[in-house]
Amino acid sequence: MYGKLFAQMYDGTLMQDWRALVTFQQMIVLCNRDGVLDMTPHALAGRTGIPIEVIKAGIEILEREDPASRTPDSGGRRIERLDAHRDWGWKLVNYHLYRALTSAEEKRVADRERLAAKRALARMSQDVAESSPMSQDVADVAQAEAEAEAEALKDTAPSGAECSPLNGKHPPAVPVEEIIKLYHETLPMRPRMRVRTKARTDRIRARWHQLFEDGQAVDRADALEAFQAFFKHCAESKFLTGRVPPSPGHDKAFIADLDWLMTANNFAKTVEDKYNR
Repeated sequence: MYGKLFAQMYDGTLMQDWRALVTFQQMIVLCNRDGVLDMTPHALAGRTGIPIEVIKAGIEILEREDPASRTPDSGGRRIERLDAHRDWGWKLVNYHLYRALTSAEEKRVADRERLAAKRALARMSQDVAESSPMSQDVADVAQAEAEAEAEALKDTAPSGAECSPLNGKHPPAVPVEEIIKLYHETLPMRPRMRVRTKARTDRIRARWHQLFEDGQAVDRADALEAFQAFFKHCAESKFLTGRVPPSPGHDKAFIADLDWLMTANNFAKTVEDKYNR
């Protein structure tokens, strides 16, 4: 198996006893994808070559409550027994939390690499365009795609709330369909969202986590209520709902759709009454 070890492990309370630190490292590497290590202390010692006395001492510490732990779930314990009737086999309490952090970091790395490749393509296309006027359109398209993706990543990249726990807990799962339904019910005059793309879902997810990050919601019901209030606020704006004359040079009045509302800047401006004056 493979497990990522975070540097902050060396700065926390586990450093008070190296035996707990060493034992926990082995458990992270050997547990399954659900954070379960169904092994006896002797099996763990035999697998790793670490003396059984060290393993047993480390397990005893890891099973204790730790009020100073960064994540206070389960009283700050690092591991919990799978069954009360046996003294071996454990579940790593915060395994899924740190696994999610790892996944988010891997996604950011992949996004950066993909964007770098697109930019390289844009530069290559530009070089070709300089030697052949017929290739200028190719260069323009490649550059535009690279710039558009860079902007999209800024808006949809996970915020701190998505990558780090709030008081030891992550916000509840994002009910994307319910949020879209609230949008349609509260703003029936708006264009309907018929296709769920990844970019759209990411924007909704970012605003959901923003509510928890800013302290505007503490649970799922709170967050859904906040979204409904936001959409009602939008419905009161003549500008956002197309109830003002079109600007010069346009045939139709502007009507904000869900994509527009869920971008970070437009969401903030709407909340701040920039479009309700």
